[in-house]
Amino acid sequence: MKLAKKLNLSFFGEHGLFIQNRELDTIFKLEVQEFMKKNPDTDFNFSGNIEEILSVLNSQTVFSAFPLLTDDICQQLLVFSHLTSAENFNLRLQIVKNNKCKKFHTDITDYRMLCTYKGPATIYLDPENMITESQIENPSPDIIRYANQGDVMIFAGALAEGDLTPVYHKSPEVSDEDSYRLLLKIDTNTISKWYK
Repeated sequence: MKLAKKLNLSFFGEHGLFIQNRELDTIFKLEVQEFMKKNPDTDFNFSGNIEEILSVLNSQTVFSAFPLLTDDICQQLLVFSHLTSAENFNLRLQIVKNNKCKKFHTDITDYRMLCTYKGPATIYLDPENMITESQIENPSPDIIRYANQGDVMIFAGALAEGDLTPVYHKSPEVSDEDSYRLLLKIDTNTISKWYK
């Protein structure tokens, strides 16, 4: 496996962040709630190229009853593939029930997509600001940004090519069942770079 194509990064602009703001409609939200209710321990993790991941997703019985969610996951994978020109990916759909990634950090990957289908979404530091070490530990409120439920975030990680700034981000706090999150995460499968 390898990431042979050069990544098409023009969609980032000057900074390592792209956000598609979108409002999930009521029917979609109801389907997501039902999915979480029927699959409370969801933690699906698929790696491979587009065809392999789409094939696995479409063959999983658990997804067949939730066509809107499944279609959206497939669509996000296709968009991420197009924007990054990567060939291999790791896709994870998870119900997050605990406090992980509590501190602002960058990811050890080239590029990542995040979409929170339910619950509070990702918190990040505005990449248009020069982020210092002290701001990472104790950021001022004026540089903290909040993604919304349904937003699609694509951002550069610590291994991104070129001059893109990695985006510092963290997970919101999980305090009770109401703050559980259904989170879609897609990474370029950077581990494959070392196995050409």
